[in-house]
Amino acid sequence: MKNLVVAIDGPAGAGKSTVAQLAARKLGCTYIDTGAMYRAVAWKTLQRKQPVTDELILDVVKDVHVELAYVEGKTTVSVDGTDVTGEIRTPEVTAIVSQVAALGPVRSRMVELQRRMAAKGSVLMDGRDIATSVLPDANVKIFLTASIEERARRRFKEMQEKGYNVSLEELLGQSDLISLHCPLMDNTYHMINIETIRKMKNGVILVNTSRGALVKTADLIEGIRMHKFAGVGLDVYEEETKNVFEDRSDEILEHSTTARLLSFPNVMITSHQGFFTEEALEAIALTTLQNAADYLAGKASNNDV
Repeated sequence: MKNLVVAIDGPAGAGKSTVAQLAARKLGCTYIDTGAMYRAVAWKTLQRKQPVTDELILDVVKDVHVELAYVEGKTTVSVDGTDVTGEIRTPEVTAIVSQVAALGPVRSRMVELQRRMAAKGSVLMDGRDIATSVLPDANVKIFLTASIEERARRRFKEMQEKGYNVSLEELLGQSDLISLHCPLMDNTYHMINIETIRKMKNGVILVNTSRGALVKTADLIEGIRMHKFAGVGLDVYEEETKNVFEDRSDEILEHSTTARLLSFPNVMITSHQGFFTEEALEAIALTTLQNAADYLAGKASNNDV
C-alpha cells in the first residue's frame, strides 16, 4: 500500500493511540504519535531545571531534535538521541504539555516535522486537530470518541500502571483548575454539584465550555457563597435556552439564576466559544466556509465525519 495517510482525531482518553497502533500494524503504516512529540518538548524543557515560562519553551524548541521510531509494534521517542519513551508520560510532563502546545512557534515546528514524516510514505497519525490542521488532505479521516466513564477509566488505569494512584477525591482536592470537556448524558448531568464542590480545594477555578447542565447552577452559587472558587468561567449555562437566543439587553432578568451568577465579581459568562483560542476560531470558520463552498459547488467535502 503506497502513500496512504490516515488521520485520527478525538478527545483525550478515547483510545486514539491504541486504535492507531493496531491499525498501523494491520495496514503496514508508520505510526506517528503527535502528542508524544509535544511531550518530548515538555520533557526537554523540564531538564533545564528553571521556572517554566513561554520564553524558556521557545528557547528549547529552537534546537530540540525529536525522533519517533516504530519498532516491533511499539513507538519509541528520543530527544537529542536519548530514549525518553518512559519519561514523557509523568504528571510533571503532563502538567506543562498544554502550555508547550499552546505556543504558535512550537506548533508550527511540530506540524512541519509531522508533515515531513507524512510525505515520506504511508503513515497513520493521531492527535487533536490532526484531520483539520495538520493533515487536511489525508486519505482517511476518523473522529474517535468514547463515553466519559471509559475515558476516565483508561486514564486512571494508565496512571496506575505507571505507579501513580490518584482517586477522584484526590484529584478534586488537588486541582487548581477544573475544566469540563464532555457531552451531556444521563451520567454526566449535574456532575458538578454540592457534593463534588465540597471536595474541591479552596481557590479552585472552574471552566465549563461543554454543556450547561453539567453544572448544577444552584449548587455552584452555593459554592461561590462558600468562597470555594477563585473564579468561574462559563460559556454555557443551564438557563441559556431562555436567554441566549433572545435580545434581553433592555430587560431585568428577575428571579434568574443567570442574573444571580452575573452578580458575583469572580464569575465570567461569555458567548459560546468565548474561551476558544484565536487559532481554533479561525480553523472553525475556515472549515465551515469550505464546507459550504463545497456543498454549493456540488463537491464532496473533505471534512465528512
